[in-house]
Amino acid sequence: MRAWRKQVAAERGVAPDVIISNATLWTLAEQHPRTIEDKNHVAGLGPWKRKKYGKAILKILDT
Repeated sequence: MRAWRKQVAAERGVAPDVIISNATLWTLAEQHPRTIEDKNHVAGLGPWKRKKYGKAILKILDT
């Protein structure tokens, strides 16, 4: 997940924390959402980030 975040940040020219914060990464690891609806309950993962990165996040968590 951190490697994905670093890659996306580099592509966008921003710091990795702009993509997803460390706290949100920990929350994703702990809650391990399996569906798009589950992601709605992850703190730090607002509507824009869910729409933009949601599918990629689920794919990474499923591997």
